[in-house]
Amino acid sequence: MEQMDKNVVIILKGSKNCPVWKFRTVIALKSKELYDMVENPRNENLPKDELSKWIKRDQLAQNLIVTKMDEGSINHILIFDTAHDMWQKLLTVYDKKSEVSVHIVQQKFFNYKYEGQGLAARVPSLEVLRNQLKQLGKDMSDRMLITKILMTFPNDFVHFASVWESVDENKQTLNELMSGLLI
Repeated sequence: MEQMDKNVVIILKGSKNCPVWKFRTVIALKSKELYDMVENPRNENLPKDELSKWIKRDQLAQNLIVTKMDEGSINHILIFDTAHDMWQKLLTVYDKKSEVSVHIVQQKFFNYKYEGQGLAARVPSLEVLRNQLKQLGKDMSDRMLITKILMTFPNDFVHFASVWESVDENKQTLNELMSGLLI
């Protein structure tokens, strides 16, 4: 189990890597059966013996969180004494879901241009932007992603876009597009 923990460590360094840090930290918390500690505030009405167990679990969750943060990020949570309060503060500071954040990611997506990289690098770059939008609560359809992928093709691939348009609409999926491109 200790080896697994070493494989998933990523340090929170700010909002730029928060989505990946959050994803890995949630998995680590769940694997240790501690995720409820960040999701639920302390129940002040717990009996003394249950409170003692709760405190021990909360300390484990806090440790898991703070050992995956840099000093700058830790400064935001120094005043909090529960994993739940720490988690909520970190989400407030770094897990930006504002309309401005959505607009910035959408702008990156719509302005994305082919810059000489191969298909293997281009499609994942667009998928990263799609995933960022999803994390911000804005889903993007496969059709929209496919359209953007086709729009980024250099002139050498114009024939592929024409062939793609003749494919049955039910078969115009992202997986089919990728299969066709990698042949």
